[in-house]
Amino acid sequence: VTFDGSSAETVTTDGSAFSTLAVTNASDYVTFNDATTCADFIAQTPSSKMKFKESVDFTVTDTLTLNGQAAGREIELGSTTDGTQWNLVAPATTVNYVKVRDSNSTNTITADNSIDLGNNTNWAFGAVTRYWLGTANDDWNDTSNWSSTSGGEGGADVPSTGDTAIFDGNGNNPCTINIDTVSLAVLDIQAGYTSKLDANGNDITLTSDLTLSDGELELDTSSDLTVGGTLTVAGGTLDGLNGTIDANGAVSVSSGTLIAPGSGKSFT
Repeated sequence: VTFDGSSAETVTTDGSAFSTLAVTNASDYVTFNDATTCADFIAQTPSSKMKFKESVDFTVTDTLTLNGQAAGREIELGSTTDGTQWNLVAPATTVNYVKVRDSNSTNTITADNSIDLGNNTNWAFGAVTRYWLGTANDDWNDTSNWSSTSGGEGGADVPSTGDTAIFDGNGNNPCTINIDTVSLAVLDIQAGYTSKLDANGNDITLTSDLTLSDGELELDTSSDLTVGGTLTVAGGTLDGLNGTIDANGAVSVSSGTLIAPGSGKSFT
């Protein structure tokens, strides 16, 4: 059975089991309104959206295939009641380009290139790249300010450990870190971003590279910047006067300004 409508669709199975269920409707939500069982479930149409009845099982006995094909066109999976989980009973597998909320999976689902919208159990979201927008406010820790594509729609999860955060000209708004420690793999402040990323007294820890090509990165009193890879200043200003910098790899300054930590601070 394929759900390929051009408007919202509601599915009530009344206990019937299906061989294959497929969703190709990208116009509006396809809502599964009761417990559902199928051998194979397939959704590979970009930007398609599904809701599943809360607190009951959506069972896939053989193969779960989910792939939204590209960032910014993720397949959306959610509950019919926000905040109450829907149950996914499916074999452990890997899916791509999905955004998921309120899902309780019995086995681990690895979601690559995907967005964690919160309240998910047994979903493992892989490393992602997130783009700063800053259109809601200047708070780092606000999902409204982050997108999965440059200048795209907000609402992506805030970048964290293992992720890449990019600041570019399509999100040329100031950012203030409002959590104790930002942990990333890569921080890339690109040409065209002329605003300021303010550490605001908090720490930035990178396991790989920091590249600053424009704008300003300001370390305030008690801010520690740790760079596990290469620290590159190719433009803009890295103002470390009031903070500390721990550069574990190479340091390259080809253009722009690097202001070293002041008296009583360290640059190692």
